[in-house]
Amino acid sequence: TGDGTLPVPAADPLYDWHGYIPFAEMPRAFNPPSGFVVSANNKMTSQDYPHFISRDWAPPARAERITAMIDSAIKSQGKIRLEDVEKMQGDVKDLEAKALSDHLLGLLPGPAAAGLAARQLRAWDGSMAQGQASAAVFNLWFKSLKQRMLLDRFKNVADNSDQIEVLRDYVAGVTPLQIKRMLMSGDPGWCTEKGCAELVQASLNDALKELAKWRGDESRWQWGAIHQATFQHIPFSDVNLFDRVFGRRIPSPGSENSVDVAASHYKPMKGFEQTFGAVFRQVMSLSSAQDGHRYMNSTGQSGNP
Repeated sequence: TGDGTLPVPAADPLYDWHGYIPFAEMPRAFNPPSGFVVSANNKMTSQDYPHFISRDWAPPARAERITAMIDSAIKSQGKIRLEDVEKMQGDVKDLEAKALSDHLLGLLPGPAAAGLAARQLRAWDGSMAQGQASAAVFNLWFKSLKQRMLLDRFKNVADNSDQIEVLRDYVAGVTPLQIKRMLMSGDPGWCTEKGCAELVQASLNDALKELAKWRGDESRWQWGAIHQATFQHIPFSDVNLFDRVFGRRIPSPGSENSVDVAASHYKPMKGFEQTFGAVFRQVMSLSSAQDGHRYMNSTGQSGNP
């Protein structure tokens, strides 16, 4: 049968479902040594698991961050409280972005590595909070790096603008973990003739120039200023001038790989428009000694904001 990687002919019996995984062989965990189970759309099965589940797993960064926060709470207070889980759901630290940033900084040549932006990124902890300047620099750096590594290389094979847009969307979906693996593969084909250092430095220069042109003084380089959640009005958000009156844009923290997920799509000189995020949150205590059930919906109750 197909595994979802490529389209297959639906009429061909070869690609029909061939049964179900026996219940006893379904993925499971019972009383793990850690005392808890974490799932954030990441791959939950080991490499030797015999059955195919999916090829479309989320990167492990969110699950790793949740695990670290649970371990920290247990170590400091011996248990997990409802307040701790609420805090976890609002966490905006991106471990995958931090890992790629550190790798890119290691590739920068001397003068660029000593620059202000590089020094700030070296001290950055991966937080995608609204006021973070390093988050703004990193995300534009990452966007430019993907364009130089992938989009500029392959767009010449596209026959028309529609194909270029499809390619652009594919490139936008490449994750920091995938880029890091490409750079660490040792394949010189991913970089320029002069090596990866030149590519990484040129991409950082692109990001700094774009921020300076768009936001001006460095004091205005906040992630929330270029990463915003948009609330469109139908139909006036599609009408020039009216969109400024009827549409709403608010600064938004987070990233695609933070626990408080906030995936976005980049638009030139408009920034990163958030396209995905949590709209319903729920925290429950299963203890009979603690009465707790808290939830929230981003659109309010009964349509009231």
